[in-house]
Amino acid sequence: MGDERSGGEIGCSLGSLVSLLAPLTVWDVAEAQCQPPRTNNYITYYHDGWIRNLGGTTARGTSSFMSNYDPWVQPSGGNSSAWTMLTRTDHVRRAQIGWYEFAYDYRRTFVQYTYNDNVITYEYSPESSGPGQFSTYATLYDPGVYPNPPTWTFQVNGVTKHSVASLQWTPNEGQIAGETMTRSTQMPGGTNGRQLFANMKILYSGTWNDFGGTGVNTQPAYFGQTQNHPTFGEIWDKACYS
Repeated sequence: MGDERSGGEIGCSLGSLVSLLAPLTVWDVAEAQCQPPRTNNYITYYHDGWIRNLGGTTARGTSSFMSNYDPWVQPSGGNSSAWTMLTRTDHVRRAQIGWYEFAYDYRRTFVQYTYNDNVITYEYSPESSGPGQFSTYATLYDPGVYPNPPTWTFQVNGVTKHSVASLQWTPNEGQIAGETMTRSTQMPGGTNGRQLFANMKILYSGTWNDFGGTGVNTQPAYFGQTQNHPTFGEIWDKACYS
C-alpha cells in the first residue's frame, strides 16, 4: 500500500472454525479500541502478516476468512487495515481488497490497485465489524485467453465488488496482512483479542493451496504474529489487550 486511502472463492463458516480454533486462538473475547502509548510518526508504514512468492509461477488469487476488527486510529494518521493482495516481487504494483478504518470510526471495504503507475481506490459499505464478525476477502486474477484480456476481480464473501481488465502486469506473489500508517495507530488485534486470518489460501497452477508463506513484521517491538497452521494466522498490537 502506500496511499492515503490504502488499506498498500473459498467458503468457510464461523461455526465450522470455532471447535477447530478454540485451543489455538484468543480471538473470541470482547474487543475494544485501544490507543497505543506511542508517538505519531505519520507517514511511516508498518506491516504484520505473510508473503508467499511463487517465483516464475503466476499467482491467480489470494483469499482469507478474516476478522473485521475495529482498531483505534490516530487522527490525521491515515488508517489501520487488513487485506489480501496480489503483487510482484518488486512490490511496485499491487491489487488488493480488505477493510480499512480511519479516525472517528470512518470504516469501509476497499479495493485498490495500480494502473500505469497510478493508485486507484474504490470504497464500499463496510462489513459488520467487532467481536465475532468475519468476512472472506479474495483478490483474483484471470490471465485471459486471446482475444479476452486479463481480468482482476475483487470479492467479499463470494460477491464481486469490482472487476477491471488489462492492468498490464502479471502477479507472482500473494500477501495477507494488517497495516498501519503510523506507530501511534493500533495494528488490528490485541494480545487477548487478535486479528484472525483463517482459511488463508493462494491460487496457482489451477489449484487453491494453503498459503503458508514467510512472516513479515516490520516492527516486532510493537506488533506480534503467529501462524498456527499454513492456513491460520494471527496478528496483534502488543500495547493493546483486546
